[in-house]
Amino acid sequence: MGILDIFKKNRSQIQKTEINQSSNEEPPKAQSMDSVSCKNYLKDDAGLYPHELLLLTYYEKYASGKEIARFWKYEFDIEDVPALMRSLENRGFAKGASLTELGREEAKKADYILYLRRNKYIPVSLLDLSILVNKYPNYNFKDLIWGELNRSALQYVEEGSWGSYCNVQYAMYRITEQEGKYKDAFACLATTVFYTLNNGAVYPLPPGLIDSIRKLSVKLNTTDEWMIDNLQKLYKEMYAPSRNFSNNEVTLIFTAYAFGHDEMAEDTINKKLDSNFK
Repeated sequence: MGILDIFKKNRSQIQKTEINQSSNEEPPKAQSMDSVSCKNYLKDDAGLYPHELLLLTYYEKYASGKEIARFWKYEFDIEDVPALMRSLENRGFAKGASLTELGREEAKKADYILYLRRNKYIPVSLLDLSILVNKYPNYNFKDLIWGELNRSALQYVEEGSWGSYCNVQYAMYRITEQEGKYKDAFACLATTVFYTLNNGAVYPLPPGLIDSIRKLSVKLNTTDEWMIDNLQKLYKEMYAPSRNFSNNEVTLIFTAYAFGHDEMAEDTINKKLDSNFK
């Protein structure tokens, strides 16, 4: 009996459950913004540090009376934002309550900083990305982020740091899912699930990861046959650092959660958990 037959047999005995659209837990994720002192960052061609580029995007709001946010202190260790605004004025990036043409051009360069601040799950530091942006000014910063994620993923594989590897794969899933690249997102999420289950001791999948499986399955709008076939092809090529679950079992768990059959997935996981205490 193949896995599709097992899935269908078990599925017929389980009443469909509602898909939970929210969760308070997600797989561990690294923060993207670091606490390195501003003096450790590189300046761009116009002589501005990343925090100064970012301030240009807020300059006109602050100049018109908007309250200055607290993140300048706890993310960049800047106590006196108005003094930094005056410094930008003195260097020709602003005049009065408005940016100059030079200031507006420089503010466009802050896109990569704003992106990291909006997507703090991405395990790439602002310090590292600022170096890459300055080194490769003709590259799209999102391509640089993707390249850095690939580099760190390879490093974690070489080191056997599978938990960190899962974090990177999950970040890649979220990026591709946001961009509407659902099949790419599927591969990244499937990889995350595989190494979460086959990484040391046996634990239930985090609720946030289960929620991601469910949400992505809705966006893929595919069949369980398609999902099982593609998961098996993907897992066939993967190395498991700890073989807690067979490829068929991981496929079954992923597919069961994807289509709302939680009992089937949890029964497979619980059998492994119970065996640890025997």
